[in-house]
Formats: sequence, C-alpha cells, structure tokens
Amino acid sequence: MATKKSQVRAQEGPSPPHQNWWATIPGLLTAFGTVIAATAGLITALKSAGILGHSNPTTQPTVVAPTAGASSETALRDPNSDPPIDAPMIGTTGWIYVGTRVRDQWKTTYAEGREPAKTLRIEGLPVRGMTYEVERGVNIRAKLPSAQIPGERPQMTDSKGTIDNAYKVKVDDVREILLTNPTRTWVWAHITVAARN
Repeated sequence: MATKKSQVRAQEGPSPPHQNWWATIPGLLTAFGTVIAATAGLITALKSAGILGHSNPTTQPTVVAPTAGASSETALRDPNSDPPIDAPMIGTTGWIYVGTRVRDQWKTTYAEGREPAKTLRIEGLPVRGMTYEVERGVNIRAKLPSAQIPGERPQMTDSKGTIDNAYKVKVDDVREILLTNPTRTWVWAHITVAARN
C-alpha cells in the first residue's frame, strides 16, 4: 500500500541531482570574494608588521648621511617621508655648518673636499633668534670645530644627528671661523631644531 508521501513523489517525478554550494554561481562569487578579502587582510597585516615591503620606496631620493670626515652636503629628501635614522628630536641643540663665504659671498669651495655654499635658506648671514629652513643636509655638532692648524682641516666634533631639507632651525648664536689657503670664512650657527616641515 503506497503512502501519501510516495504518491506525491511519484507525481512530481524524480528529484534533481544534489548540487554542492561551490558549483552554483552565487556560491562561486561568495568563495571568490572571501579569498580576495582574506588576501587583502593578510597583505595589510604583513605590511603593518613591517614584514612585507616599504611604501613606494623609489619615488623620492633619500638622505645620504655624511660621516664625520665626509662633506656635510647630502642629497635632497622628500620632506614628507620618514626622517633619517639618526635624525635629531625637535629641541635638539648644537652647532651646524651654515656655509663658506669668500669676500662676503656664499661660495662652494674645494679646499678640504667639497664645502657647499650654504645649508640654510638664507641670503645674508643668519640672525640670532630667527628661524630658517634647512636647504641641504648637515650634521649637528656638539661643539664648534677646533682652530685650524696651518695646512690642516679644522677637527670636527662628534655628530649629534643629521638634519636635512625637512627641518627648520632656530639660530641661537653665529660664529665665523677664518680659514687660510685659500682664504675663506666658515659660518657656523648654534641652533635648536625647531620643527619638521
């Protein structure tokens, strides 16, 4: 004797074969979206942790910090990028080489290696109490260089860090150091790192 269920099934005909969720279009789209979201989340997590690459490393030039005996000139750097590793904190004080003057003009000289014309954005001599943008990278020194021994370059003190064109400095004092062979004047300023542009 046939039951009502079997009679209903007989009237509807055979049931269609069972389909897995991944074989349907909506199932495929859901799976694909899940894979994309998971991949994006993994990439974001790896970048945040510093494991995966740096953001846009080749679009701007970077700072090349000079060593104690090297020229104080550095390559220009994008002010919006991260500061160099040895960048000083805001408020750091010390002496910086401002530039070389010959007959009251900023000049680039090559007496003891390349001495850039100037490192601050100025026309005349720096003025105490004024704030200036840094034009070229320069080391902050603990003390002024020693007096020049004839035929030798003045000795530099240790660097407290490097500032570059991403910084502004406030001038606290200005000193001139007369050098010979050839005759020229180094201008140095005692500064306070005032801001990052």
